[in-house]
Amino acid sequence: MINLVLIGLFGGFYIVPLNAMIQKRTHPHTRARVIAANNILNALLMVISALATVGMLSVGFSIPQIFLSLGVLSAVVTAMLFLLLPEFGERFIAWLQLKGERRKG
Repeated sequence: MINLVLIGLFGGFYIVPLNAMIQKRTHPHTRARVIAANNILNALLMVISALATVGMLSVGFSIPQIFLSLGVLSAVVTAMLFLLLPEFGERFIAWLQLKGERRKG
């Protein structure tokens, strides 16, 4: 269960800011094409990840090991995203601060 939560958490840290950045930074006339290209790329990567999972199962990985691998890879991608696009890290810190203020108030 923890692995599923971490997959969703780190996936959200990647997907939500990426889609917001795409919508903000693209010209209105090309925005639909850029979003469509992003969706195609996401679908392709889902197929690749499914094939990688089949490969991992065929070489003897257990289901928990596959979830652990996915969680670690998601954390690495999230860290790389925060390093390459510092505004994502800044937004994350601001979000954490808002969460802390809501708990106090």
